[in-house]
Amino acid sequence: MDAASPNLPQYDWATTVLSDIVEIDAPAAIVWQILTDLPRYGEWNPFCIGCDSTLELGAPVNMLLANYTAPGETYPNTEYVCAFEPERMLSWELPDSPAMPYPARRDQVILTRGPQSCAYYSTDAFFGDNAKHVMFFCAGWIKRAFDDTARALKARAEAMFAATRLTRIEDIERIKQLKYLYCRGLDTCDVALLASLLAPDATVDYRGGTYHFLEQGAERILPLLEGAFNAQMVGCHTVHHPVITITGPDRATGEWTLTDYALNLGTNKATVGGALYKDQYIKRDGKWLIQHSQYDRLYERVYTEHEVGLTAHMLGSIHAARNANIA
Repeated sequence: MDAASPNLPQYDWATTVLSDIVEIDAPAAIVWQILTDLPRYGEWNPFCIGCDSTLELGAPVNMLLANYTAPGETYPNTEYVCAFEPERMLSWELPDSPAMPYPARRDQVILTRGPQSCAYYSTDAFFGDNAKHVMFFCAGWIKRAFDDTARALKARAEAMFAATRLTRIEDIERIKQLKYLYCRGLDTCDVALLASLLAPDATVDYRGGTYHFLEQGAERILPLLEGAFNAQMVGCHTVHHPVITITGPDRATGEWTLTDYALNLGTNKATVGGALYKDQYIKRDGKWLIQHSQYDRLYERVYTEHEVGLTAHMLGSIHAARNANIA
């Protein structure tokens, strides 16, 4: 038996059925989720096609099993939960009784191989005076049923994990788009766009060499950004080298490198530099938003532009058009 196996009882392997050990390219947590999602057994389990239980210790497990000795037929079976070790082992047993003198215990075991892989096997141990007879008449079809279940579980878990990874990739791409749009919103002073990107309770903390912009709440942040990116400003924010980490179904963090240029046309003072962003994101109603954004400067240089020489100024044009519309 695998050295990583849970502490199974000391079985007599002459009266115990052991399934194949299958290697699964999915985390143990996903396999455990499938094994404990009893109402969905019928979607993937070729042997136990129906199952109902609270999975509390001692609780009945009411099953509808495929009859491997009579294809196409099914039969009910009830056993009782005797082990529940999350992401390690799920077991139920059939107690000895005059009506059913065939005591047995089934263990479904998960072995963690790594953060994204595991293995699975199942045992059925028979006890008492009839154990050898049960093995003689039933071991063959029970092993087929358990092997079929193990292979079906592997397929189910790997498909679910692949879908999860695809979702993570899609989420990361959406967060990248969110950040890119934020930079565009700053450089074009598109307040409506920025409002659509910030969580209502967003916070910002931008620490430069000559300034510290700290504020909380989108309704307070947006007017300050609008005032900063006025007609007398030239700005360009470029973010790159993203490191996005999905930390939960609706949480993520992001680290970025910023390269930026700002010019105040009123003073001809220019600021150029680089910074490291550390952001937090939240998903609300299926949409990723900026929950918190902060940066610290890698470097910052402030100097006077003696020859501005602008031949285009989009931010100035945008503000001129807005003022014309107001007039």
